Amino acid sequence: MKAGFIIAESKPYELGNNIEKYIAEAKKLLESDKELEAIVLPPNAIEGFHSGKIDDSMQVPYYLKNFSTLLSGFRKHIVYPSTLMGKVFDVYAGKIEVFDINENYTLCNIKLNFATGKHKIYNKENGGVSIAPLGFDGEKYYTGGCLASTANKVKVLINEFQEGSIIIDTDTVFKECVTEAEDLAFVSVPSKKIPVEFNPAHTYKILTESVKKYFEHLGIKKAVVGLSGGIDSAVVAAIGVEALGKENVTGLLMPSEFSTEHSVTDAEQLAKNLGIEYHLLPIKNIFGTFNDTLKDVFAGKDFDVTEENIQARIRGTLVMSYANKFNAMALNTSNKSELMVGYGTLYGDLVGSIGVIGDVFKTEVYKLAHYINREKEIIPEHILIKAPSAELRPGQKDQDALPEYEVLDKILISFLYVMNENGLIFNKAPLYEQIIEKHNKFYGYEPEPETVKETLKLIFRNFYKGKQVPPKIVLDNYPAADLPLLFNIEI
Repeated sequence: MKAGFIIAESKPYELGNNIEKYIAEAKKLLESDKELEAIVLPPNAIEGFHSGKIDDSMQVPYYLKNFSTLLSGFRKHIVYPSTLMGKVFDVYAGKIEVFDINENYTLCNIKLNFATGKHKIYNKENGGVSIAPLGFDGEKYYTGGCLASTANKVKVLINEFQEGSIIIDTDTVFKECVTEAEDLAFVSVPSKKIPVEFNPAHTYKILTESVKKYFEHLGIKKAVVGLSGGIDSAVVAAIGVEALGKENVTGLLMPSEFSTEHSVTDAEQLAKNLGIEYHLLPIKNIFGTFNDTLKDVFAGKDFDVTEENIQARIRGTLVMSYANKFNAMALNTSNKSELMVGYGTLYGDLVGSIGVIGDVFKTEVYKLAHYINREKEIIPEHILIKAPSAELRPGQKDQDALPEYEVLDKILISFLYVMNENGLIFNKAPLYEQIIEKHNKFYGYEPEPETVKETLKLIFRNFYKGKQVPPKIVLDNYPAADLPLLFNIEI
């Protein structure tokens, strides 16, 4: 069976803007090969978020009916996956069949899956941003333009960030698949067997292209980022400059009385290395005003996480105020490790318009930083070597509250794989034991059981935060788990 796949960048905010382009591409494919049996459109490519033009009786996007009518003379299958509606529509000879996108769908005896990426064919939106809260697969758009896959082998048919179309002979293409390792320079392929090795060059390209396209989609040119002098904000700022240009990125340095001198000097040096505008906005006086206002209410209470969060929320307010005043968007700097365990402040450092590194583990952030510095020092060396700290109280370090990131990230990866494979069915063993088993399989040793248990408590206790963070760029280097609010789970 031969099928034509149209690979294009979806712009759902511009209602139906690509219909003519897709029709022309489809006609070209149909006329070029008389044996073609189907045209598969890009996900979400011909509908708008706010169209409201849905045929209630058939649950078919309004534009799809027009599209199929214009191609009716060819009498071929027109297949349209809509992750927005959770459906796959197959239009053929005037008849419309509707399938759930989460189920394998058979087209001319070939199984396709547009939701989970399991086996066979992927036809995913080209290099875009997937709006996915932490812990969900979301729209699961992989970064390759079009892939054919069997088990854990893959053939890259159109590389990422390319538009166009391709005819696939499904009788032969799967015989040409190669192993993951040979193609991972260009595409991240999900695997339920082992974690995919992190590729900083590939990831950097995805992140920069995604930020660029996200801003283009929204018609905004400028970005603002809070520069703490830490590794996360440094990497995000560098990505922002690469994507948008140094003239369009502004850094805000917002030290408190607990900030070290080197944090300020490191942030200043970073801004100078990047060539971006930056402003020094000390928050000590603002923080003092909050404390004075609350002193009677908080009388007799010791300094604790409340005062730490106030500082983070002051900074979040300043960042968003700048964004409002100058028609900019805030780049969120939270990484995947912190997001999964809730190491962040709602309405504070979790604010922003896009989570640039929200699907990058902390240990991977360091690898990105070294990649950014591959030719010259952009991120100051001191940022790379100092211990991570939120600096919200004297002498604070991340590892006061968390395991070492080298330990934590491996536990989180093992957790995601267990959840991806088992969902919420924990009938084999307590969850922590399953994670220890998976960790041992991946890394060759067992983590401390108490460390695993404490990590799980952090994940479940703070999961609500993940539902309130900015949309993040989804890399899918590791499978994400679909986690609702969980209660009474045996850890």
